[in-house]
Parts: sequence; structure tokens; C-alpha cells
Amino acid sequence: TRNFAAGDRILFQGGQTFSDAELYLDASDAGTAANPITIGSYGTGRATLKPPAASHAIGIYNTAGLRIRDLILVGPG
Repeated sequence: TRNFAAGDRILFQGGQTFSDAELYLDASDAGTAANPITIGSYGTGRATLKPPAASHAIGIYNTAGLRIRDLILVGPG
């Protein structure tokens, strides 16, 4: 478990699939409008996050200041 702060970047290599990828962010992980936590891809293409069965690629609860972009998310819903 790791906490993320304003300005942190969580980046996955574009064009790759990350099996069993599962991120969960809550009130202890918060960015700001001016300095969000960014979750996305780098390089060429979009990364694919494929979580374990019956789970979500990215879970977010009771937090703000996030920017999620350039990803393919696979999950139950």
C-alpha cells in the first residue's frame, strides 16, 4: 500500500497490458485542482489495465484532485 500526494504521477507503458492491475485511491490520496495526481500512459499508445476477476482497474473513494487519461480499463462494469 502506498499513499499518493498532489503532483504524483502513476504512469504505465503505452501499448502494454498490465494483468492483475488494481489501483485504489481514498482520502489519504489527494491532489488539488492546480496539482492533481495523474494516472495515465507514457510512450506510444495506451496502456491496458486488466484487474483480477470481479475487481475494478481503478477504485476511487472519498478523494479529489485526480486526472485519469490515455488508459484502457478492463473490468466488470
